[in-house]
Amino acid sequence: MHIVRKCLEKNPDNRWQTARDLKTELIWARDEPKETTPSTTAAVSHRVPGPQRHVVALGIATVAGLLVTGTVWRAPIPPAPARLTTRLSLNFPPGVTLDIPTPSTTSFAVSDDGRRVAYVGVRNGNKSLYVYFLDTANTLEIPTTEGAGSPAFSPDGEWIAFSRRGRVSKVAVEGGSSMLLCSDCGASILTWLPDNRLLLAGLERRLEQVRIQDSPFAERPTEPVTVLKEDEEAHHRPALSSDGSLLFTVLRGGWYSSVNSVAVSRRNDDGTPGQSHEVVPNATSARLIGDDALVFARGASFFASRFDLGQRRLVGEQVPLSLRVQHAAFSAAPMYALSSGGTLVYAAPPGDRRLIWVDRQGREEPIETGARFYAQPRLSPDGTRVAVYQPDGDRDIWVFGLKPPRLIDRLTRGPDRDSMAVWSPDGSRIFFSSDENKVCSIAADHSGAILTLFKGPRGQRIKPLAITPDGATLLVSLQQAPNGQIDLGTLSTGANPRLTRLLAEPYDERDARLSPDGRWLVYQSEESDEPQIVVRPFPAVTSGRTVVSAGFGQLPIWSRDGREIFYRARDGTLMAVAVSAGQTFQHSAPVAVVNPVHTLHEVNTAPTYDVSPDGRRFLFIRAPELDIRSLTIVQNWDVEVNAILSKSQRAD
Repeated sequence: MHIVRKCLEKNPDNRWQTARDLKTELIWARDEPKETTPSTTAAVSHRVPGPQRHVVALGIATVAGLLVTGTVWRAPIPPAPARLTTRLSLNFPPGVTLDIPTPSTTSFAVSDDGRRVAYVGVRNGNKSLYVYFLDTANTLEIPTTEGAGSPAFSPDGEWIAFSRRGRVSKVAVEGGSSMLLCSDCGASILTWLPDNRLLLAGLERRLEQVRIQDSPFAERPTEPVTVLKEDEEAHHRPALSSDGSLLFTVLRGGWYSSVNSVAVSRRNDDGTPGQSHEVVPNATSARLIGDDALVFARGASFFASRFDLGQRRLVGEQVPLSLRVQHAAFSAAPMYALSSGGTLVYAAPPGDRRLIWVDRQGREEPIETGARFYAQPRLSPDGTRVAVYQPDGDRDIWVFGLKPPRLIDRLTRGPDRDSMAVWSPDGSRIFFSSDENKVCSIAADHSGAILTLFKGPRGQRIKPLAITPDGATLLVSLQQAPNGQIDLGTLSTGANPRLTRLLAEPYDERDARLSPDGRWLVYQSEESDEPQIVVRPFPAVTSGRTVVSAGFGQLPIWSRDGREIFYRARDGTLMAVAVSAGQTFQHSAPVAVVNPVHTLHEVNTAPTYDVSPDGRRFLFIRAPELDIRSLTIVQNWDVEVNAILSKSQRAD
């Protein structure tokens, strides 16, 4: 064995240098007596037997020939097994559906090694984290995470960070008690970096970070990671590259805006935020594949391209991918996650939404307006038309007739995002929010031009919510960066519009509506740990306050006769509160009316249903995405993407 090993030495200096050297060694091996250990009792031959002498001679000739040619045979090293792209379905436990997040949150994550997936599951209206282990195909629910959102794995995959009501906590993947990391981060989307920094991203904010420590919780200040430029609203969906640079989405006008882009930045040597550089215009949600390929979204489509990290630019064609994923509520924010090892996890889109009538007995009647991406339905005062916002495409307001001939009219056009329709009391005009900071109006029959009623500063969001019975005053929602707090205000509709702040508590006031007589205001309050439905006098809002919901309540509206307040419970059940609202306000306990399954209900800043003028039935949006019960996992997706890019390069 000594001779064989020396023949196979990788280093030429360690082999025999001539055939003579090898021949001498082989003769020595043939003739040298063998040592025996003291325990050896049998006699040992001191000469190589005859047949073996021929083998030795053959070895001399063979190895000598190899030495003459200057080569020695080595055993071939078996090639590494090919990485194959495989697809599998992660099916949720019975009764669990996927949480559909808002644009500023996420609902699932994959660990860096691709072996674990954490997702926010909904069961009976309650959210909590679930962890799927690919090695065992087991799923674990973590009960201590009720109400969690935006999960993010630690670099070693053993912990999950999550946000809950503005706080950030972590919990072990095997379950147990959660540990508070930051009490007032205001975080929406989390990214856990290898150096134990946690990136915080949210709407109307730059990227920030908080340092994770193992010590008991203490107030930890957030630190800026990026700097917003004048025309930028937020930095979102960050991803870390191998050289420490951050790739992120730059939002300039909502997720469907064509002026959004993907940018990259790196910290300065002193730790301060560095300058950002645009990498891909008209794109969002980019992720790196290795260091030389980039995947990104543009509207509902995905593209891949070769990428030069050092030069911070694309260096190849933008190749379309066949990937189609579900989007977050009311946005083009794609629901997908990609591990550093190339494991893709995504939610497949189940289909378009539909409008339906549901009466108080739960009987459903489809509305023949076709399948579209409906949002924010508002019935006309006479109940014959419905105005809806379509967040896909050009983000415009459409009006659909609910009776034959069921006319369809696209009311607004153009690059601005037009949403949050409010009908005038006589049904002749529609007020709406345009480009976030403007309130406009247009004739409901599309005659005449769009009129701009009010325009606020860049970064301010103003949305019409309701209108007084005389049509003279709009009730509006006001949201101002950087804190993003939502307050209520009024905006006069006359020749000289005047904006007045109406209610500005230390917490959010959302989705306000006025009683038909204009004396009472109902809204969703975020004062407690869960949202409640509150009624106040109008316009003297500080002269009284009554909570009418029992526990969780959201999205209140009045009946047209003013005798009921409706709202949605946590699981989407429609609740009704009988009220007497003349000079004084009185109410009964809330009762369940109907629970239409898979109808849109959990959107805190926009209407998701309406009530008919006679109060006998309700208009809902049937949303198939609320019944997503699985995720798709693609292992070694990076292999597939690189093959697509290589094929495209060869074709060029």
